Amino acid sequence: PAPLREVGGSRCGHVLFAFWRRTTVVVVTLRTRSRLTAGAAVAAIGALHLNWARGSSWPAGSREELGELVAGSSTMPPTVPAVIVGAGLVGAGAVVVGAGGTSRLATIARLGVGGGLLGRAAVGGVAAARMLGLGEPGARFRRLDRSLYRPLCATLGVMVLFAALSRR
Repeated sequence: PAPLREVGGSRCGHVLFAFWRRTTVVVVTLRTRSRLTAGAAVAAIGALHLNWARGSSWPAGSREELGELVAGSSTMPPTVPAVIVGAGLVGAGAVVVGAGGTSRLATIARLGVGGGLLGRAAVGGVAAARMLGLGEPGARFRRLDRSLYRPLCATLGVMVLFAALSRR
């Protein structure tokens, strides 16, 4: 750090400036890490949905078990909706990471992604399954939604909004 020197008989101005510079660097670093981490996670979740759309049952042993884990029933959603969700998440991840630059449209898209993730966290998978007409989710899905899916959506949503709303 730069040595303190008196400014107008006080060191206060220099100390505040040094603190502001360090804080700015920390915020920029956190914003960048949030943007990259959240964007990569959203895109990876999208890629996982695309993998399921093409018939994979990973990480479960069967499609029936996968359906119970991720959709709340023994049947997986149809291929077309899974592709739409997967492609949308991959695109959202790309926008969060930086596609679109600093344009107003890209910022609005990032705010939409963050808001959507927070909305999914707030509403929960049970309500989402009902809205999508998937029926009443089973106990396994409810447990995973409560302990994993909702907290993950909330965390990613906060990270995306933090990165989108931080000053450039």
